[in-house]
Amino acid sequence: MKRRQFLAAGVAYAAGFSCLSVSALENKLFRLALIHPSRPVEQMTRQGSPFYRAMFLELEKLGFIEGKNLEIARYSALGSREALQKIVHEAALRNPDAILASSGRTVLMLKQETQTVPVVGFVSDPISYGIVNSIAHPGGNITGVIVDGGIETWQKRLELLRAAKPSIKSIFHVAPRSASESRVGVAINDAARNVGLTLVGPPVESPHQAAEYQRAFSEAESSDACLINAAPENLTARKLICELITEKRLLAMAPYREFAVDGCAMSYDFNLIDLNTYAAHQVASIFQGTNPGEIPFYQPKNFNFVINSSAMERLGLTLDANVLARADEVL
Repeated sequence: MKRRQFLAAGVAYAAGFSCLSVSALENKLFRLALIHPSRPVEQMTRQGSPFYRAMFLELEKLGFIEGKNLEIARYSALGSREALQKIVHEAALRNPDAILASSGRTVLMLKQETQTVPVVGFVSDPISYGIVNSIAHPGGNITGVIVDGGIETWQKRLELLRAAKPSIKSIFHVAPRSASESRVGVAINDAARNVGLTLVGPPVESPHQAAEYQRAFSEAESSDACLINAAPENLTARKLICELITEKRLLAMAPYREFAVDGCAMSYDFNLIDLNTYAAHQVASIFQGTNPGEIPFYQPKNFNFVINSSAMERLGLTLDANVLARADEVL
């Protein structure tokens, strides 16, 4: 979706709030739970990560302000697979007006915990995870935004990696075990085979923290390049991952621009700020009374190819003029 189209969609959502007066918003307390598998709770605020900041700012524009008519409970598993199930159970038990959750695994756990609490999820593929049967008509109590473009997108990322370094054969797939072994992970492996490449491990084990990322990178010494999975744990550990990539002198492709800014050679992605803004509209629509099962999952269509020229130079690589011409941004 182009920026102009995205804003138009936001206007359409916002129009649905015209029937609710300012006084009506102020006189009711809305309860929202935020669940993340790895991001610390102090970053899940208006002053925290830019992604949450975008979501809170949009909610405020729509009339939902924390400390006034919006109460927020924040939950983080801090990278622990075991802790995630516990906090999901606790959040659902409190029966908030809506839950905003990151990762398909988290949303699937919520589906098993409750069929009544509305859920807005950031997921890679809600159908593959068994969360819903239809993106356009989710039904049930779950909707959200899709943070993965499918096998064609991963194949494009791999093709761009090979265009930057034609000799590569094996690629270290930086991913939590749960992500590498999921249906999406299997699809990424299929995408690699489609372009004649092999993904190798090891996966990052729980708890997905510094020691496990360092171990995984140390055991992937023979890799020719690096592909970073879109798992939220990786986004939380972004700066560490970029440090390890630089230390190991690995050509790397990331799913988000933020990695390229921090030193990854390339990214092929969509705008995470826009996705968080869009999710805020979905949450607000649920607060207004819309059944989440009637809100389609949002799937972005436009991707941006970003090149970090300094990282490429450090690796002694020069991109073909045709590849450079395809870049939306060169840092």
